[in-house]
Amino acid sequence: MAPATVGASVAGGDPSVLVELGGLTFGYGPQPVLVDLDLRLAAGERVALIGPNGAGKSTCCD
Repeated sequence: MAPATVGASVAGGDPSVLVELGGLTFGYGPQPVLVDLDLRLAAGERVALIGPNGAGKSTCCD
């Protein structure tokens, strides 16, 4: 698995978009944790990450 590349941008100059991720893949060794994640957070949105231990919640926020 290739190293993760993370980027944040304001999509298309839209000031309401705070963070946009596209195609994020991350893992530990051969074990993928996040695969092809697309995420777009706009101002005022609330997001909850839920899942079992080891599902990648903290990895998503690091």
